[in-house]
Amino acid sequence: MTLRTALVAVGTLFATTALASDITLSPGFTPDPMNMSITSGGTTQASTWQSNCAGWVADRSSPDIKLNWTANGTLHISATSSADVTLVVNDANGNWHCNDDQSGTNPGLTISNASSGLVEVWVGSYESGAYASTNVQISEIGQFQ
Repeated sequence: MTLRTALVAVGTLFATTALASDITLSPGFTPDPMNMSITSGGTTQASTWQSNCAGWVADRSSPDIKLNWTANGTLHISATSSADVTLVVNDANGNWHCNDDQSGTNPGLTISNASSGLVEVWVGSYESGAYASTNVQISEIGQFQ
């Protein structure tokens, strides 16, 4: 293998590997809301996982956010973007929560009595092939900016 071939292979690996934000939140976390910047979209139609989900997301093994939730309580998750984006969430009990257009073209949802454990979040783009800079907010108290 030449150096050029190795560099192309490494570049391909980085280009095809989704980078998730791994975070841990405990009761009373600050700041509330917690803000994260990600890029929405992907090549998987969310409705193939759950019929009431909309948009195009990263593949099932690559959530945009992996949240280790260390409480049993309410979680509010929203996303804001200049594009039409969607939310797909798999909670710690394996339940799917989806939203599109809670406020204009921005999604938001509330998981009441969210169990502690891994909460996976995908931010989709409503249109296939669209990718957009998106701000995701996670809150206990539901005050979004």
